[in-house]
Amino acid sequence: MNFFEIFNDENFENIPQIKTENGVYSLFEIKEFVYPVYKELVLNPIDKVLIQTENNFDFLIYLTASIFAKKEIYILFEKLSYMVSKLDIIKLFKPVSKRERGRIDTEIDLDKIFLNLYTSGSTGTPKKIQKSVKNVLIEADDMFNECIEPSADKKETISSTTVFYHMFGLTSHIFIYFSNPDKLILNTKRIDYPEDIEDEILVSSPSFLEKIKKYSPVLKKNPKVILSAGDKLNGDVFSYLKGLGIKVFDIYGCSEFGVIGYKTDFEQKYMHTFKSVELIQNNGKIIINSPYFINQKDILSDNAEIQDSKHFLIKERTDRILKIQEKRVSPLEIENILYSTGFVKDVYCFKYENKLASAVVLNDKGIDGCLNEGKMHFIKMLKAEISKKSDIIPQKWRFLYEIFKTNTGKTDKAKIEKIFGLNLTMPFIKEIKKDNQSMIIKMIFPRFSNFFKGHFDGFAILPGVVQLYFAKYFMEELFGIKVEKSIVKKIKFSHIIKPDEVVELKITKLNEELSFCYKKEEDIIFSSGNFREAK
Repeated sequence: MNFFEIFNDENFENIPQIKTENGVYSLFEIKEFVYPVYKELVLNPIDKVLIQTENNFDFLIYLTASIFAKKEIYILFEKLSYMVSKLDIIKLFKPVSKRERGRIDTEIDLDKIFLNLYTSGSTGTPKKIQKSVKNVLIEADDMFNECIEPSADKKETISSTTVFYHMFGLTSHIFIYFSNPDKLILNTKRIDYPEDIEDEILVSSPSFLEKIKKYSPVLKKNPKVILSAGDKLNGDVFSYLKGLGIKVFDIYGCSEFGVIGYKTDFEQKYMHTFKSVELIQNNGKIIINSPYFINQKDILSDNAEIQDSKHFLIKERTDRILKIQEKRVSPLEIENILYSTGFVKDVYCFKYENKLASAVVLNDKGIDGCLNEGKMHFIKMLKAEISKKSDIIPQKWRFLYEIFKTNTGKTDKAKIEKIFGLNLTMPFIKEIKKDNQSMIIKMIFPRFSNFFKGHFDGFAILPGVVQLYFAKYFMEELFGIKVEKSIVKKIKFSHIIKPDEVVELKITKLNEELSFCYKKEEDIIFSSGNFREAK
């Protein structure tokens, strides 16, 4: 029985269902929050609602009340509000607090209640995705049955690092609970840091899971199962999580069709389709047949190979094929060549100013090679390797410390393009250690950095303004905050930083105060100072 079927069942009223910042609520208590919202919606003649809240518990209450009130539901984050500006729509965004009991009509046809979400628009105009509640429930139930082995003697808790206005976050977190409320407890507390993980089942994205591998934090509890989607999960992250005794599902799908398949080991060549998904080869095209979307049958745009009725291989996503110099180019092919050099930890190739661009994260061997050979000679060597297999060679290069990801786990092309547009050399990052309140970054400012030019001829030293810039930059990037501009206190420059030497940047966050310290050894402090978080 799903959540909507048990809602008025007295046998379930006192069983724990929802975990919040304020404790665990039973279904009896959940009804007290849902009813006043439901009552207002039923009395309102407008048939569309927009749910726009950052709080997962409030979202759950609004979503439940809207479904029982038989409204058409729109879910999108604030910057896309203009997409519904012309609709006659009820906006639900205020914190839920009113508690009241009353009768809720649970006789609803889930096939006729629709959810509308929008893609982020990272590749162009945001696209509207519409599904019925029943579509999403079937998908979530298949995911539960395929990926989660419930405990026989207790309910297990599912939590998430993802956002609910993204289809995967909505389906795999909230609707997985909706599909099996007798076996799961839904944790509505957002997981922002790896150290916050405390439940048996975690819904996440590759970008978040990479942080667990990168920082190796002590988790409150190792999850039993992780569901990951949004991008391909790297092999080293797969291995690290498996080493912690965690079963990982690397899920492939899209907002339009829902989940399609998964693998549980990086070495697996073929993905396994979910229970209700059928892939059919037809005249060179792959047809997807699935109850997870309204049309139930469509053409899969990505380049795929079918092994048999339940196994397939995604060769390349067709939305990444580029046309440069009147030729079609596969960024994946270029990326694989760069990986094969043994110098590259991560890479993303894309079209920038009508040229092929390459954002590269070097491993330790690559960093040493670039410092020894010099940037231009090192890039020339990488180009030579690419030219053996491709006519199109990247003409624009940037060495980054990571390939940036959005909060839905996809590559953040806009952020990478912004770095390409800056006349700024990023430092090489050797290691990052981070927790909720502090971070230590081992870095090298290479001698070919543009900020060493003219500072000074014959005796290059790192300018103080550059030290302040990167202290502020990493505070904002790694803590996900904004720092007040031009307000730096207690600045002290004690020693000079030379090109190519390894330095440590330590940043500590205490409430709204952030301190930084560049040092080489405990007794050698280069510089220090304080910033303040912007209000």
